[in-house]
Amino acid sequence: MSTLSVAFEDFILSREAMLCSPQTIDFYQRMLKPFLALANGSPPSNRMVREFLSTVALRGVASATVHAHAHARAVRAFVRFAYEEGRIEEPVTVRMPRVEEKRMEVLDREDVRRVLGACSIRDRALVLTLIDSGLHRGEALALDWEDMDLRTGAVHVRRGKGGKARVTYIGAKTRRALRRWPPPQRSSAIYPLTPSGAATLMARLSRKSAVHITFHKCRRTFATWAGSVLPYVRSFGSSAARRLDLLGQVEYPSNLDWKSQQTPGQTQLQSAGILGESFT
Repeated sequence: MSTLSVAFEDFILSREAMLCSPQTIDFYQRMLKPFLALANGSPPSNRMVREFLSTVALRGVASATVHAHAHARAVRAFVRFAYEEGRIEEPVTVRMPRVEEKRMEVLDREDVRRVLGACSIRDRALVLTLIDSGLHRGEALALDWEDMDLRTGAVHVRRGKGGKARVTYIGAKTRRALRRWPPPQRSSAIYPLTPSGAATLMARLSRKSAVHITFHKCRRTFATWAGSVLPYVRSFGSSAARRLDLLGQVEYPSNLDWKSQQTPGQTQLQSAGILGESFT
């Protein structure tokens, strides 16, 4: 086994020891394996990194710059670790590719109606939960029944992105959908799906409804619809909320102290929520 392969195994082990989420571990593995294949056991160099990122950026896909940036983040973390651990002799510089910030697509209300029309009872509950709460895919799939208060609408995210816990909310319509969903024998997970199973579900709904839908598109839809309701936007977490201006419909004071803002009132949160009562 080459020195670089050993460094890669040590790097993954270090991330597991840091209690990185399974999604983060999977990210590093997927992003770094093509780089290791290019290196073929040779020590990484500045030129090798530039050649690798150039190859990624020239793949010809619409999101090539985003992919290149993701690969660069992983490579940068890996080569820093390898140098600090003495696995490579010289430090390697990774210059981050520029990422174009584009306005992101969201669902309108007619899109949501068409998607819901293609849903089973379980799928309907999941789609409504995503749009009404702004959850990431991993957060939604990790929800247990004990995390959901169907009386108040509080959704307890115990390990969100970056390992942060938070509380978001769903409205009455979503809570009704969840009450219809539980099978006679409840499993601990509300949505017992693997990431690949979840991707298959979204692809199936996209085909049946003729509306392209993804987990992240549902999250962006939440942000857009909630843009005028600051407490709901806070459900994203402070770091994410500061970037919602890319949607072009969310405004907030530049000097806002997110931590000092009060939690949304229970009267508001127990009502229709972001979705309102327009979806049957």
